Amino acid sequence: MPDAGSVSFERLAGVYDATRGGLARGRGLAADLAPFVAGTRLLEIGVGTGAVAAPLEAATGCRLVGIDLSPAMLAVAARRLGPAVAVADAERLPVATGAVDTAVMVWVLQLVARVAGVLGEAARALRPGGRLAVVLAAPAGPPDEIDRIVRPMYLALLPPEGRRYRPELVVELARAAGLRLVHRGLTTPQHYGESPDEEADRLERRTAAILLDLSPEAFAAVVAPVVAELRALPRPGEARPRRAVHELLVFERELSAPGAGLP
Repeated sequence: MPDAGSVSFERLAGVYDATRGGLARGRGLAADLAPFVAGTRLLEIGVGTGAVAAPLEAATGCRLVGIDLSPAMLAVAARRLGPAVAVADAERLPVATGAVDTAVMVWVLQLVARVAGVLGEAARALRPGGRLAVVLAAPAGPPDEIDRIVRPMYLALLPPEGRRYRPELVVELARAAGLRLVHRGLTTPQHYGESPDEEADRLERRTAAILLDLSPEAFAAVVAPVVAELRALPRPGEARPRRAVHELLVFERELSAPGAGLP
Protein backbone atom coordinates (compact mmCIF):
# COMPACT_ATOMS: atom_id res chain seq x y z
CA MET A 1 0.00 0.00 0.00
CA PRO A 2 1.24 3.55 -0.66
CA ASP A 3 2.27 5.71 2.26
CA ALA A 4 -0.36 8.17 3.44
CA GLY A 5 -0.11 11.34 1.40
CA SER A 6 1.09 9.76 -1.86
CA VAL A 7 -1.20 10.45 -4.82
CA SER A 8 -2.45 7.80 -7.25
CA PHE A 9 -3.92 8.41 -10.72
CA GLU A 10 -6.11 5.29 -10.59
CA ARG A 11 -9.34 7.12 -11.43
CA LEU A 12 -7.78 9.20 -14.21
CA ALA A 13 -6.30 6.45 -16.37
CA GLY A 14 -8.98 6.89 -19.03
CA VAL A 15 -8.29 10.61 -19.52
CA TYR A 16 -4.64 10.92 -18.48
CA ASP A 17 -3.03 10.94 -21.93
CA ALA A 18 -5.67 13.22 -23.43
CA THR A 19 -5.14 15.80 -20.68
CA ARG A 20 -1.31 15.58 -20.46
CA GLY A 21 -0.21 15.52 -24.09
CA GLY A 22 0.02 11.74 -24.45
CA LEU A 23 2.66 10.20 -26.69
CA ALA A 24 3.41 13.51 -28.43
CA ARG A 25 4.65 15.04 -25.18
CA GLY A 26 6.13 11.70 -24.13
CA ARG A 27 8.32 11.57 -27.24
CA GLY A 28 9.70 15.02 -26.46
CA LEU A 29 10.55 14.09 -22.88
CA ALA A 30 12.06 10.78 -23.98
CA ALA A 31 14.33 12.64 -26.39
CA ASP A 32 15.54 14.79 -23.48
CA LEU A 33 16.15 11.76 -21.25
CA ALA A 34 17.77 9.42 -23.79
CA PRO A 35 21.25 11.05 -23.80
CA PHE A 36 21.54 10.41 -20.06
CA VAL A 37 20.68 6.70 -20.15
CA ALA A 38 23.69 4.62 -19.04
CA GLY A 39 23.63 0.84 -19.46
CA THR A 40 20.73 -1.32 -20.56
CA ARG A 41 18.70 -1.99 -17.39
CA LEU A 42 16.13 0.81 -17.25
CA LEU A 43 13.50 1.47 -14.60
CA GLU A 44 10.79 4.14 -14.69
CA ILE A 45 9.42 5.01 -11.26
CA GLY A 46 5.86 6.24 -11.77
CA VAL A 47 5.56 4.88 -15.31
CA GLY A 48 1.89 5.82 -15.59
CA THR A 49 0.51 4.99 -19.05
CA GLY A 50 3.97 4.41 -20.53
CA ALA A 51 3.74 7.60 -22.60
CA VAL A 52 7.39 8.41 -21.85
CA ALA A 53 8.64 4.84 -21.40
CA ALA A 54 7.59 3.55 -24.82
CA PRO A 55 9.41 6.26 -26.82
CA LEU A 56 12.37 6.04 -24.42
CA GLU A 57 12.68 2.33 -25.23
CA ALA A 58 12.54 3.18 -28.94
CA ALA A 59 15.14 5.94 -28.58
CA THR A 60 17.65 3.87 -26.58
CA GLY A 61 17.02 0.32 -27.79
CA CYS A 62 16.81 -0.77 -24.15
CA ARG A 63 14.05 -2.69 -22.41
CA LEU A 64 12.38 -0.79 -19.59
CA VAL A 65 10.64 -1.99 -16.46
CA GLY A 66 8.01 0.33 -15.00
CA ILE A 67 6.30 0.61 -11.61
CA ASP A 68 3.30 2.67 -10.57
CA LEU A 69 0.71 2.82 -7.78
CA SER A 70 -2.20 2.60 -10.21
CA PRO A 71 -3.28 -0.73 -11.78
CA ALA A 72 -5.52 1.15 -14.23
CA MET A 73 -2.63 3.28 -15.47
CA LEU A 74 -0.46 0.17 -15.75
CA ALA A 75 -3.12 -1.54 -17.86
CA VAL A 76 -2.56 1.19 -20.46
CA ALA A 77 1.22 0.97 -20.04
CA ALA A 78 1.16 -2.80 -20.58
CA ARG A 79 -0.33 -2.30 -24.03
CA ARG A 80 2.72 -0.21 -24.89
CA LEU A 81 5.44 -2.00 -22.94
CA GLY A 82 4.25 -5.56 -22.56
CA PRO A 83 4.29 -7.35 -19.20
CA ALA A 84 7.33 -5.51 -17.77
CA VAL A 85 5.20 -3.35 -15.43
CA ALA A 86 4.21 -3.85 -11.79
CA VAL A 87 2.14 -2.21 -9.10
CA ALA A 88 4.58 -0.95 -6.48
CA ASP A 89 5.35 1.92 -4.15
CA ALA A 90 8.31 4.15 -5.05
CA GLU A 91 9.63 3.66 -1.51
CA ARG A 92 9.57 -0.14 -1.86
CA LEU A 93 10.85 -0.95 -5.33
CA PRO A 94 10.56 -4.63 -6.30
CA VAL A 95 14.14 -4.79 -7.60
CA ALA A 96 17.38 -6.05 -6.08
CA THR A 97 19.99 -3.67 -4.71
CA GLY A 98 22.24 -2.44 -7.50
CA ALA A 99 20.11 -4.05 -10.21
CA VAL A 100 19.33 -0.89 -12.21
CA ASP A 101 21.63 1.01 -14.59
CA THR A 102 19.34 4.02 -15.12
CA ALA A 103 16.15 5.06 -13.35
CA VAL A 104 13.87 7.87 -14.51
CA MET A 105 11.10 9.78 -12.76
CA VAL A 106 8.87 12.16 -14.71
CA TRP A 107 6.44 14.40 -12.80
CA VAL A 108 6.52 12.16 -9.71
CA LEU A 109 8.21 13.78 -6.71
CA GLN A 110 5.50 16.36 -6.05
CA LEU A 111 3.03 13.52 -5.50
CA VAL A 112 4.90 11.32 -3.02
CA ALA A 113 4.63 11.29 0.75
CA ARG A 114 8.41 11.37 1.33
CA VAL A 115 10.78 12.72 -1.30
CA ALA A 116 13.81 11.63 0.77
CA GLY A 117 12.46 8.08 1.01
CA VAL A 118 11.88 7.82 -2.73
CA LEU A 119 15.33 9.15 -3.57
CA GLY A 120 16.93 6.80 -1.04
CA GLU A 121 15.14 3.82 -2.54
CA ALA A 122 16.18 4.85 -6.05
CA ALA A 123 19.78 5.04 -4.83
CA ARG A 124 19.50 1.54 -3.39
CA ALA A 125 18.23 0.14 -6.68
CA LEU A 126 20.99 1.75 -8.77
CA ARG A 127 24.33 0.14 -9.36
CA PRO A 128 27.37 2.20 -8.35
CA GLY A 129 27.77 4.80 -11.07
CA GLY A 130 24.18 4.26 -12.20
CA ARG A 131 22.05 7.27 -13.05
CA LEU A 132 18.78 8.75 -11.90
CA ALA A 133 17.10 11.28 -14.22
CA VAL A 134 14.32 13.38 -12.69
CA VAL A 135 11.93 15.66 -14.57
CA LEU A 136 10.19 17.95 -12.09
CA ALA A 137 6.53 18.77 -12.62
CA ALA A 138 6.56 22.45 -11.71
CA PRO A 139 6.74 24.64 -14.83
CA ALA A 140 10.09 26.36 -15.23
CA GLY A 141 10.31 30.00 -16.23
CA PRO A 142 7.90 32.85 -15.66
CA PRO A 143 4.18 31.98 -15.45
CA ASP A 144 1.93 32.79 -18.40
CA GLU A 145 -1.54 34.30 -18.10
CA ILE A 146 -3.18 30.99 -17.18
CA ASP A 147 -0.34 29.82 -14.93
CA ARG A 148 -0.53 32.97 -12.83
CA ILE A 149 -4.08 32.01 -11.88
CA VAL A 150 -3.78 28.24 -11.61
CA ARG A 151 -0.30 27.61 -10.21
CA PRO A 152 -0.92 28.93 -6.65
CA MET A 153 -3.98 26.68 -6.33
CA TYR A 154 -2.07 23.53 -7.30
CA LEU A 155 0.79 24.44 -4.97
CA ALA A 156 -1.63 24.84 -2.06
CA LEU A 157 -3.25 21.46 -2.74
CA LEU A 158 -0.07 19.38 -2.99
CA PRO A 159 0.87 16.98 -0.19
CA PRO A 160 2.95 18.70 2.53
CA GLU A 161 6.23 17.30 1.18
CA GLY A 162 5.40 18.24 -2.40
CA ARG A 163 4.38 21.71 -1.33
CA ARG A 164 7.93 22.62 -0.40
CA TYR A 165 9.84 20.66 -3.00
CA ARG A 166 12.01 22.58 -5.44
CA PRO A 167 15.14 21.73 -7.45
CA GLU A 168 17.52 22.79 -4.69
CA LEU A 169 15.73 20.61 -2.14
CA VAL A 170 15.77 17.62 -4.49
CA VAL A 171 19.52 18.06 -5.01
CA GLU A 172 20.08 18.30 -1.26
CA LEU A 173 18.04 15.20 -0.48
CA ALA A 174 19.63 13.28 -3.34
CA ARG A 175 23.09 14.13 -2.04
CA ALA A 176 22.13 12.76 1.38
CA ALA A 177 21.07 9.52 -0.35
CA GLY A 178 24.45 9.19 -2.09
CA LEU A 179 23.38 10.64 -5.46
CA ARG A 180 25.72 13.19 -7.01
CA LEU A 181 24.28 15.83 -9.36
CA VAL A 182 25.93 15.59 -12.80
CA HIS A 183 23.51 17.67 -14.88
CA ARG A 184 20.94 20.38 -14.29
CA GLY A 185 19.06 21.81 -17.24
CA LEU A 186 15.66 22.26 -18.82
CA THR A 187 13.58 20.01 -21.01
CA THR A 188 13.06 21.06 -24.62
CA PRO A 189 10.14 23.52 -24.67
CA GLN A 190 6.93 22.07 -26.05
CA HIS A 191 4.53 24.64 -27.48
CA TYR A 192 0.77 24.27 -27.61
CA GLY A 193 -2.40 26.34 -27.59
CA GLU A 194 -4.96 26.39 -24.80
CA SER A 195 -7.82 28.67 -23.81
CA PRO A 196 -8.79 29.72 -20.27
CA ASP A 197 -12.12 27.97 -20.81
CA GLU A 198 -10.34 24.69 -21.60
CA GLU A 199 -8.30 24.95 -18.41
CA ALA A 200 -11.45 25.80 -16.43
CA ASP A 201 -13.28 22.83 -17.95
CA ARG A 202 -10.48 20.47 -16.84
CA LEU A 203 -10.63 21.81 -13.32
CA GLU A 204 -14.39 21.33 -13.18
CA ARG A 205 -13.99 17.76 -14.47
CA ARG A 206 -11.34 17.15 -11.78
CA THR A 207 -8.79 15.77 -14.25
CA ALA A 208 -5.98 16.35 -11.74
CA ALA A 209 -5.54 13.61 -9.15
CA ILE A 210 -5.23 16.06 -6.26
CA LEU A 211 -8.75 17.36 -7.03
CA LEU A 212 -10.50 14.00 -6.98
CA ASP A 213 -11.11 13.70 -3.26
CA LEU A 214 -11.76 17.34 -2.44
CA SER A 215 -15.00 17.74 -0.57
CA PRO A 216 -17.68 19.92 -2.20
CA GLU A 217 -16.89 22.55 0.42
CA ALA A 218 -13.15 22.52 -0.29
CA PHE A 219 -13.75 22.53 -4.05
CA ALA A 220 -16.06 25.56 -3.69
CA ALA A 221 -13.53 27.37 -1.50
CA VAL A 222 -10.29 26.58 -3.38
CA VAL A 223 -11.07 25.62 -6.98
CA ALA A 224 -14.28 27.45 -7.89
CA PRO A 225 -12.71 30.93 -7.48
CA VAL A 226 -9.90 29.88 -9.85
CA VAL A 227 -12.43 28.65 -12.41
CA ALA A 228 -14.31 31.94 -12.15
CA GLU A 229 -11.11 33.94 -12.58
CA LEU A 230 -10.15 31.97 -15.68
CA ARG A 231 -13.56 32.47 -17.26
CA ALA A 232 -13.41 36.19 -16.44
CA LEU A 233 -10.27 36.71 -18.58
CA PRO A 234 -10.80 38.59 -21.86
CA ARG A 235 -11.85 36.24 -24.70
CA PRO A 236 -11.80 33.12 -22.47
CA GLY A 237 -12.62 30.82 -25.38
CA GLU A 238 -9.62 31.97 -27.41
CA ALA A 239 -6.50 29.76 -27.30
CA ARG A 240 -3.35 31.31 -25.89
CA PRO A 241 0.13 30.17 -26.91
CA ARG A 242 1.55 28.14 -24.04
CA ARG A 243 4.97 26.66 -23.39
CA ALA A 244 5.74 23.56 -21.32
CA VAL A 245 9.30 23.36 -19.98
CA HIS A 246 10.55 21.64 -16.82
CA GLU A 247 13.69 21.21 -14.74
CA LEU A 248 15.74 18.12 -15.60
CA LEU A 249 18.11 16.83 -12.92
CA VAL A 250 20.49 13.92 -13.52
CA PHE A 251 22.33 12.17 -10.68
CA GLU A 252 24.93 9.41 -10.44
CA ARG A 253 25.03 7.00 -7.54
CA GLU A 254 28.20 7.28 -5.51
CA LEU A 255 30.26 4.12 -5.11
CA SER A 256 28.68 3.56 -1.69
CA ALA A 257 25.28 5.21 -1.27
CA PRO A 258 24.12 5.57 2.36
CA GLY A 259 22.12 2.54 3.39
CA ALA A 260 22.31 1.00 -0.06
CA GLY A 261 25.27 -1.36 0.17
CA LEU A 262 26.87 -2.75 -2.96
CA PRO A 263 25.50 -5.41 -5.31
